[in-house]
Amino acid sequence: MTETLLIVDPDPATQRAMVDALQAGRYRTITADGFGTAARLLESVRPDLLITVVRLGAFNGLHLVVLGRERDSRMSALVVDDRHDTVLEREALMAGATAYLTGPVEADTLLRCVAQALARRERRWWNRTPLASNVEVGTGAGTARLLDIGYGGFRLESGTMHLHHELKLELPVLGLAVNAQRVWSCETQVPSVWCCGAALVAPSDSDSTQRWRRLVDTVRAGAAFRSSHSRH
Repeated sequence: MTETLLIVDPDPATQRAMVDALQAGRYRTITADGFGTAARLLESVRPDLLITVVRLGAFNGLHLVVLGRERDSRMSALVVDDRHDTVLEREALMAGATAYLTGPVEADTLLRCVAQALARRERRWWNRTPLASNVEVGTGAGTARLLDIGYGGFRLESGTMHLHHELKLELPVLGLAVNAQRVWSCETQVPSVWCCGAALVAPSDSDSTQRWRRLVDTVRAGAAFRSSHSRH
């Protein structure tokens, strides 16, 4: 698979230099020289990685990072500034950027950071985040204890989950419900309690999946998971 990279830079020379370096690295590139065009491409193309400069006239490249990750929480981002600013660096990372770079960026540095950002994107998808508290959730067929969550699914403990192939994870306090399919199940050391892994079935661009991924990001950032059934 060839990843698609969106490069946003109003300066034709620096934009061309980045495109040349990335195409030499066998990436597919699309470009925008302003906020409006970039915002439309984020919606229509859904790039795997956004590379944007900070200053875009009346707008800020950090806004594009937030906008892009609202549309696709898997999207990675690199922010390039013409001078180092500690406050902007912190804000860029808080907005979801993988790295904050000071230009001009050498080709080998750019390719290395792109590779790292895309690798982190894949880890974000597959990694599971354990929940610190005991969280009981509705499943459409009773309740279960939610053990961990990831972009692609979750793991549960229950006395009945192994009997059901189709699952519906319900989080009414968040106004969220996601459909999933049981992928595997195994008995635990506790009699009559099974552990099951499930994968989301909704398209990646669906509202429920995007909201689920934002929840995962929030938990990974250190926020406590709460449901109407949480026990402490």
